[in-house]
Amino acid sequence: MTARTSYTFGGLSAGTSYAFAVRPYANYHGKIIYSKTYKSVSSFTKPLKSAKMYTVASGYTAIKTSWTKSVGATGYSVYKVVGGKYVKVANVTTNTYTFAGLKRNTAYKFVVRPYKIAGGQVAYSDGITALSTRTKR
Repeated sequence: MTARTSYTFGGLSAGTSYAFAVRPYANYHGKIIYSKTYKSVSSFTKPLKSAKMYTVASGYTAIKTSWTKSVGATGYSVYKVVGGKYVKVANVTTNTYTFAGLKRNTAYKFVVRPYKIAGGQVAYSDGITALSTRTKR
């Protein structure tokens, strides 16, 4: 019980949905009197970043990548790094993606960022996982 209008919960699991109830009360001459109504609040925590990203198969113009699943993620944003900038190429719900239309014998850097969707809101992981690889000669 607290008289504050905000509260921070600790020890919550990553990528998990939570429901909380807020119930007002008053202290009337040392006696606590609770309101008959309360407010429900739903929220969720961000997913953890994927631990590792790796090449599954490398071809002349395509590279199939995979990564470790992120705790609590409902999807992954996949990026190709072009000129030092992250260019989003897809949102996927699996932990694999094939980059196609690449040039032969060229180095590439790919990045994956987990996210969670709950209650119509999106929360991205604070971390990204990157992979540097190249196509065949």
